[in-house]
Amino acid sequence: MNWRTRNRKFIVYGLTVFLIVATTINAPGIISLAYYIRLVPVVNALPAVPQIKSTDRVLIVAPHPDDETVACGGLAQAALQAGAEVSVVFLTSGDGFEWDVLLSRTPLPEPGKMLELGRKRMSEARNAVAVLGISSKNLYFLGYPDAGLSHLISSNYTMPLKSRHTGATAVPYSDALSPSADYTGRNLEKDLQTVIADVNPSIVLIPSIHDGHPDHRAASRFMTEALRGRNVSLRRWIVHGGEEWPLPKGWHTGLPLEPPPRGKHLIWERLDLSTAQVQTKAKAIRCYHSQMELIGRFIAAFARTNELESQNDPPAESATSSDFTSSGVSVNG
Repeated sequence: MNWRTRNRKFIVYGLTVFLIVATTINAPGIISLAYYIRLVPVVNALPAVPQIKSTDRVLIVAPHPDDETVACGGLAQAALQAGAEVSVVFLTSGDGFEWDVLLSRTPLPEPGKMLELGRKRMSEARNAVAVLGISSKNLYFLGYPDAGLSHLISSNYTMPLKSRHTGATAVPYSDALSPSADYTGRNLEKDLQTVIADVNPSIVLIPSIHDGHPDHRAASRFMTEALRGRNVSLRRWIVHGGEEWPLPKGWHTGLPLEPPPRGKHLIWERLDLSTAQVQTKAKAIRCYHSQMELIGRFIAAFARTNELESQNDPPAESATSSDFTSSGVSVNG
């Protein structure tokens, strides 16, 4: 066999594998039906989430703008329709997503451009939650460093962190809750306590410590500590669930959302969404133009017929109490 024949077979093999993978990930036509047949029994076997009451006060914790819509856009609508009050706290402004700046044909993502991105994502967040029906007076932007929350748990609990994306060492956004507050874990804790005191939530939605994003895991630990001793219903969600989850990618609004691989230790409950709620969630996701350009097929995959919550969160091997004890924060009450 000569080299031309070998190369031709290699190319054909590579294209075949690519087409199979692309078809599996994006699920056009009949493949989407196969997903439906497989997923429906799995999701229908899950128990329903506890019903939200008109007296409830719901607080959604979003490490970045878009997490609140992607993970909890359906729940936010259901809560509002039940007569409950819904608030959202954004821990960062998403100003560390360098690929988004590079897409704007900027050769190198300069600090000024990253801050501009943060302001843009805050604006997108306001538009998205307005689509969901959440009042602008119930939004809290904290402005801490994207891709830096895990450092605020340990090495930068008291010493200000310098963001490697924006160059800032303090909250740079004038419309944040505490403008010019140093980037420290202690200040983030203070802001979270302010939000909790203001909202007085009965239900809090936070990321799971099993989420694949370090900012999400850090947000979970900060919020869990901030709520210690309070009588609240703490519910977890996952966005970065591992193994290409969720599949298929793109808009498949008639398919259910199955539990993520990284959440196999959690006991999941499902929130069934109406067709109108799914379409409204999809409309809110589209408000994140900066994210749709690069990861649109990923975030679109969360506009499904249900959302998932868990009320338990057993410790992950990588998430130990040493994160907080090394920073001086007690985890034992």
